Amino acid sequence: MDSLFTRRAPASVSSWDLETYTVQAVICAGADVRGYDEKGAMIERIIPKDQKGRLPSKPVPLLLNHQRDGNSVGLGQAEDFRIEGEAIVATLKLSKAHATAKLIADNLSNNIGAF
Repeated sequence: MDSLFTRRAPASVSSWDLETYTVQAVICAGADVRGYDEKGAMIERIIPKDQKGRLPSKPVPLLLNHQRDGNSVGLGQAEDFRIEGEAIVATLKLSKAHATAKLIADNLSNNIGAF
């Protein structure tokens, strides 16, 4: 039986900017991700250095738990995607009008990395 595995990246909130509601974040470190497609179970592996030239050039919606509806709508956006070493990094800009984004911002402001 498969079990659910959750990873939490080490959190560093030193880049949090309360005025602009932005933080720098590693969005991909090359880890395997188990998922499903039309053919069934699969493992997706994104290797950051292979993504050069394939990263988004425009902001994309910021999602909570990979959900595209409900509480994620309007959370914010990810922008300025780049490769740094062995990781893909982006600037996350939280919405000042979204309740969950405000909770995340409070945690970041209080140097609490997990949310």
